[in-house]
Amino acid sequence: MGQRKTSWIFDSRYISDKIEEDLRPAKNNMRLVELFMAIATIIALLGLLAMSSYYADINTKDVAIRKVFGSDASKETKKGIKEYMIMVLLACLIGVPLAVYTAGEYLKQFTYKIEGYWWIFVVAVLITIFFAFLSVFWQTRRSALTAPAKELKKE
Repeated sequence: MGQRKTSWIFDSRYISDKIEEDLRPAKNNMRLVELFMAIATIIALLGLLAMSSYYADINTKDVAIRKVFGSDASKETKKGIKEYMIMVLLACLIGVPLAVYTAGEYLKQFTYKIEGYWWIFVVAVLITIFFAFLSVFWQTRRSALTAPAKELKKE
């Protein structure tokens, strides 16, 4: 009977290469999540623009009537921004706790925990408020500067 030789496979890689290989699926998942987040952000911003445009169009007649009774464009702009920003802040108050919970659940699966990621949600809320303000300001200002007679003739 012949003797069987056993060969040992020796893996001579650096530990950093081994860690990189083990984390490749997680990194690929994160790239996919980043792509979907970018697409979702673009869709959300377009939706925000559409909603503010719709909101301004609905209130154009009301603004025109108030302007006939003595209001001015700056008061109407402030009123429109205030009403819409309250809705945006309410949405952020609902969305941020859900996002924190979801992120916490996702991060539980990793051995090394990430601490102090709360600031990303603050930045997201600030960016949302900024873009919501710009969008609503632009639409509301356009609506407030429309001549009341022109708007009231539409009906």
